[in-house]
Amino acid sequence: MPRSPRARRSVRKSVPVGRAYIQSTFNNTIVTVTDPAGNTMAWEQPPENSIAAHIHGMEYLDGVELDLRLSSDGELMLQHDAKLKETPAELQDRSAWVELNTATELAESGIEQFSELVNREGFSERWRTQAKVVCLELKSPHPSAGIAGGWREGKARLDYLTEMARKVNDLLEPLNLPTSNAVI
Repeated sequence: MPRSPRARRSVRKSVPVGRAYIQSTFNNTIVTVTDPAGNTMAWEQPPENSIAAHIHGMEYLDGVELDLRLSSDGELMLQHDAKLKETPAELQDRSAWVELNTATELAESGIEQFSELVNREGFSERWRTQAKVVCLELKSPHPSAGIAGGWREGKARLDYLTEMARKVNDLLEPLNLPTSNAVI
């Protein structure tokens, strides 16, 4: 009979000297702290597509890439995937499709609003004054969500993305960004 694996116990160590390694890509950063021998003592990574991750990227990189989806009540949301990660039981009566949920419902799933990010000084000030670049990807709904033209797309999809672009412009215009600092 195979032995059950033992759980690893966390042991506290006091290490007076160590090293910090920062591994960065255009939209992700991992910080690893090691002892002098190179053994990992701790590591930290902000949640993907979160305000914390984008602010961190603006602080340590030349810019960030982020994905925007539109909630059912017209708010721009920081989200890459078309579907929520919760199980049907966790969703209860909510749709799994991002665009069929309100901003409040999406916040319950940990999805944050683009306007909250834009209004954070640590983000917008670096964007405006430090020549940081932000690449904004406007995501159209998955055809199975049944909005923006479904599987046929066409004009409804174009209208949907045009409305998203207008909302982005309305949020960014007051920032007085250099024209070369945003890619949509």
